[in-house]
Amino acid sequence: AAATAPSLNVQFNKPLDSAAESLVRAIDLNPTSADAHRALASWMTEDTTRSPASTVSRVWRRAVSLAPQDSSLRYELVNAVGFELRHTMASTAEDRPEAKLKTLRKRWLAALRSVSELEGGKYSPNVFNNLGTAFRLVGKDRASVRAYRRAASLLTPLHAGLQPDAPSPEMLRDAMAQLSA
Repeated sequence: AAATAPSLNVQFNKPLDSAAESLVRAIDLNPTSADAHRALASWMTEDTTRSPASTVSRVWRRAVSLAPQDSSLRYELVNAVGFELRHTMASTAEDRPEAKLKTLRKRWLAALRSVSELEGGKYSPNVFNNLGTAFRLVGKDRASVRAYRRAASLLTPLHAGLQPDAPSPEMLRDAMAQLSA
């Protein structure tokens, strides 16, 4: 029999083990704890058969809403919404109404935009590649091309062994020469 977590309005596909029951109880005791929501969402993410993808996404969204400054939660939300979108796209036609796909595409785009503004996200080719895909999925072709270009520009210095926006080897040599003079 499937288990539920009424305080979270969450349905699980399988009965909860004692560890999961403890995680749900922690949220019942402190419903505003981002850490408790992170722990439950992480447990759910470890085995995608435990809960529907939409449920996992919802718990990650709640964690982010409780601690919006926590960048690691935002990255997890991107992954969860992306997984939910891919899962829904792979479903049969009657299980994936266009309105649901549209909502998920927009949700994934919003999560990616949020991550692209983070210090680490600004320099991540993967973030901008995914952002290009998300823009394409919502029909924003020009924004998609810009995001793909940004991803490509970030890849070039990484393949050369440099950090994005790092000074060129020539600039470093000139700076060293000036310091030793």
